[in-house]
Amino acid sequence: KVDSGEITLNGIDLNYIPFEVLTKKVGFINHSAYIFNGTIEDNLRMGKFDANEREINEALKKANLYDFVQSLPEKLQTNVGESGSLLSGGQKQRLSIARVFLKNPAILILDEATSALDNATEMAIQESLEELAKGRTCIIVAHRLSTIKNADEIIVLTDEGIKEVGNHQSLLEKKGI
Repeated sequence: KVDSGEITLNGIDLNYIPFEVLTKKVGFINHSAYIFNGTIEDNLRMGKFDANEREINEALKKANLYDFVQSLPEKLQTNVGESGSLLSGGQKQRLSIARVFLKNPAILILDEATSALDNATEMAIQESLEELAKGRTCIIVAHRLSTIKNADEIIVLTDEGIKEVGNHQSLLEKKGI
């Protein structure tokens, strides 16, 4: 609930949008991808319970995870273990991204979505995130410049509030924070 000011979605104050409606419109990926104990398919269906096989495969392809899943003996029925313990960090992150691709939300929130990854894995996942961001409203929380350099607008926050606003190039030209 918003305590002061106003946050709107298509001009409607969030306070007047039922929570169930809002959660269907928002996809969230954070730095520690939450993976449910179960199969790869179980985890994907958390994004869209009634997804068909074509939709699932398309989401896996967009998240650069399809070939990996196809290489597994049990494919989509592979158990990922408690909190995805049988997957690498990059595989968990890609599974989380595939789940959001499947959900196809209007709004995407990325909270340090690549912060725990090595540079090579981050680059591969960044491509998936850029694909996912197309045509959506995205809010990206990041410390790594590589994560936000293609953003339309970057807001630099400190403990004192908003310090700078602009795109990557204009912020570099300001030589500020």
